[in-house]
Amino acid sequence: MKLKQYIVLIFIAIVSCTEPYELQTENFEDLLVVEATITNEYKKHNITLSRTIPLESELPNIEHGASVMITTNTGLEFPFSEVGDTYISNQEFQIEPNLLYTLKITTSNGKSYISNSETMPATSQISEVTATQEIKENELGVAINVNSTDPNNASKFYRYEFIETYIVIPPYWSPNKLIVDSNNQLQLVPRTEETQICYSNNFSNTINVTTTENQTEDIVSDFNIHFIRKNDPKIAHRYSVLVRQYIQNPEANNFYKTLKTLSATGSLLSQVQPGFINGNIKSVTNPDEKVVGYFDVTTVSEKRIFFNFEDIFPSETSESYLFSCNIFEYRSDIDELPIGYMGLEVGARNDMKYVTQAGILIYASGDLENEENIILVYPNCTDCTSFSSNVQPDFWQ
Repeated sequence: MKLKQYIVLIFIAIVSCTEPYELQTENFEDLLVVEATITNEYKKHNITLSRTIPLESELPNIEHGASVMITTNTGLEFPFSEVGDTYISNQEFQIEPNLLYTLKITTSNGKSYISNSETMPATSQISEVTATQEIKENELGVAINVNSTDPNNASKFYRYEFIETYIVIPPYWSPNKLIVDSNNQLQLVPRTEETQICYSNNFSNTINVTTTENQTEDIVSDFNIHFIRKNDPKIAHRYSVLVRQYIQNPEANNFYKTLKTLSATGSLLSQVQPGFINGNIKSVTNPDEKVVGYFDVTTVSEKRIFFNFEDIFPSETSESYLFSCNIFEYRSDIDELPIGYMGLEVGARNDMKYVTQAGILIYASGDLENEENIILVYPNCTDCTSFSSNVQPDFWQ
């Protein structure tokens, strides 16, 4: 889960909002936004820097040209280099016990920022991820739950993210495709590329935090991190979810818990506005300057599960699909096209060569030679590569 998905919550906390449901940016503050998490995974870590944007803006405002470094109390230094819209560590590293880690940033305008010094928390492994049929808010679906146990009773503070991967099969797939050959004639030829089965991904966009600090044992039991409706196309065929468990220190967990509370409260768009969420990063240049974000030093474990639709709903099938699929029957006898016919604009040619070469509609079925019962559909209803990937992930099974 990327922190920037929740920055709008913080925007609302720092802008002027004097009337119910009327968002204003009269007192907009241009603030540095920091997304920084380092873990016990041995890898190159990445940090994202951006600036707050007005509520009416859509494009992110990336902070380029900054100097970024993580240091330890023992003198270790891990510099980061800018690569595209993020900063990546120059070397692979992992957090170690008993070290204090500090994030240091100097932006291109010379302003300096520093985080609190953070230490590695406890480690704990996910013991089980389950997918079970459940009714939630009167709707049948699949609950993704997590179980975890720390026998040392030291983890206490948990945060979860997940990545979904699922098969997509377009309902009007055809093993053949229309081409315009060298003689400028339409021809049906077998498809040589995989366009029937694709694999799509979704990253979690919710905050899932919990704590066991008030329990006698450090056990997370059937903690729900995701609910998928039965008719959700993602689970129509085969579905996989990778769950990542982060063990946090109390302050980091409270930061995300507060962010989650703000995202759930109805007061976000009302006259009652929350205060600024303090993280653990401050400005060295100007102590009064606010900084958005958190430098999270955390341990992580992960577990992946797979299931088919019929595993959860035996003896049933799903016809749900990601898109509504309108079908168009090609008619060569039409001289003038009505508005919107076959998805074409006014004045477009009633010509399958044009339709095929322009990629507006794709052949699904029918007798091409006699031009009978020819069905055409939009690309996303017959060719999954028009919106997804046909490359099977290495982990797929």
